[in-house]
This record gives sequence, C-alpha cells and structure tokens, in this order.
Amino acid sequence: MSTKVSVICTCYNHEKYIEQTLLSILNQTVDFEYELLIHDDCSSDNSRKVIDKVFNEYSGKCQVKRIYPEENIYSKGSSAVLFNMLPHVDGEYIAFCEGDDYWVDDNKLQKQLKALEYHKDINVCFHPSLTLLKGDLVDKKYGYQGDLEKKISYQYVIKKGGDTMPMASMFIRKEPFFDLIYQHEDFFKLYGEHSVLQIINSIEHGAWYLPEIMSVYRSMHEGSWSLQQAQDPAAEEREFTYYKIRILGLNKIYNYKYWKCFLVIYLKKSKKYYRKKIKRWLTAKV
Repeated sequence: MSTKVSVICTCYNHEKYIEQTLLSILNQTVDFEYELLIHDDCSSDNSRKVIDKVFNEYSGKCQVKRIYPEENIYSKGSSAVLFNMLPHVDGEYIAFCEGDDYWVDDNKLQKQLKALEYHKDINVCFHPSLTLLKGDLVDKKYGYQGDLEKKISYQYVIKKGGDTMPMASMFIRKEPFFDLIYQHEDFFKLYGEHSVLQIINSIEHGAWYLPEIMSVYRSMHEGSWSLQQAQDPAAEEREFTYYKIRILGLNKIYNYKYWKCFLVIYLKKSKKYYRKKIKRWLTAKV
C-alpha cells in the first residue's frame, strides 16, 4: 500500500520538547499508510539522542525517516530545511508539526484526510490550536474561525497576512504545492515561511476549516522565534525587511493578480511595525 500522508517535523535544539511532539504524531489512529520525516538541523543539545530513543522504542505502523545533515541547513535560507526534506516525501498529502509544537487529537490526520478527500477542489485544511505560554495552556483563539466546518476564502487568508493557520494544523495536497514551489525554487528556498505556505496553498480555492482544537502552539519559550522577536528589535527589523520581500515576490509570482489583497497586508504590517518603532524611540528619549 502506498503512503497517503507524510508528516514533516523540523527540529533545532528542541531536546525538552521533541519527544512529546514525536509521540503525538506516532500515536495517530489512521486506516492508511503514513510516514514521519524528522529533520534535526545539527542541534547543539541532545535532540538527536532523544529522537533516536523514541524511534528505537517505537513499533507502530508509521514509517519513520531521520534526516540528519552534517551541517546547519537553515543558515542557507529560512526554507532550506524544508527543501532538504521534500525529496524524501512519498505521501499524497503533507502535514506539518514543528519540533516544539504537538498534536492533541489522535484522529487529527484521519479527520483532515477525510476533509480534503471530500473537498477535492481545496488544497489545504486547518484547525484551531491552543497556546502553551509560560507553562500554561491557554485558548488564544489561534486559528479559530467559528464552531462550524466551512470554507475560508483565499482573500481572507491573504489579508490576514498568513496569520490564519497554526503551523501544526496545516494539512496540504503535495502535487499542487510541489508544482508551484519548484517553478520558483530560488524564491521559496529563501522566503517559504509559515505565512507564505498558508497563502500559496489557499490561493484560488480557499482553505477548509475544521473547528476542533487538535494541536498546541508553544509560544515564547527559550530559543523560540517569537521570543527572539520580542527581545531583539534588530530581529524584528530584519523580519519586517524579509516580509516586504516575501509580499513583493508573491505578488510577482502571481502576475499581480491579487495585488489589492497584498497591498492591504503590506500597509497593515507597515503600520504595526512603524508604530512599535516610534514607541521605542519615544521611550528611549524619556
């Protein structure tokens, strides 16, 4: 039987969290073949030892693939890790779960596969996530779009600036995704961020929303991108620069067909960024 779903999991210095992440994936209840690809990007902690321990003790149906590069891949581009994993993907669908997030529903993959098998014109399915903040699980309505299943328009996803779908909730069709990113490989290797993945997989056909909370997003922990952003204004400035490049690049890839939507999010992001920058400047003057 061929592989139906490939789960992509990226890890970097996630020693404290990676076991919970992997077990939440390996313990899925499914009636199809699926695989787990784990990419450890030369962690300086004991992440690889933890990964090996989990897999050595596992005897379930999920096929596992360990990708252990000899040098850090992220340094070659923010999406270089993803591209390093894609040649190993055998499934018709791809699910994502970063090494510091985890799933909380053992039927998550089964539910999302059923949704996209039924809605054949839609390429991405997502759901809400809880947020783990300083050790407490809180419902910040991340990804919440109401209590009913429904289609979310691509215009909404674009205008939200890629803040619609928790990464650990995303479930996509492989073929249209591969077709697009390999046509523009140079761009997506550098700028295929979480926000971009949401947009490109929902453009034209929208996204299918499931209301069940099925994952947890770990926020503001040591080493996380969210904490770096909060603590380092320079990191925030770099991200804003990259954000502009991403938006302009996507606009060009789609031949400016969606320029109005992209303009809205560009102005929204710019307003937020400069407001924070002015506030820091005024605080420093006091």
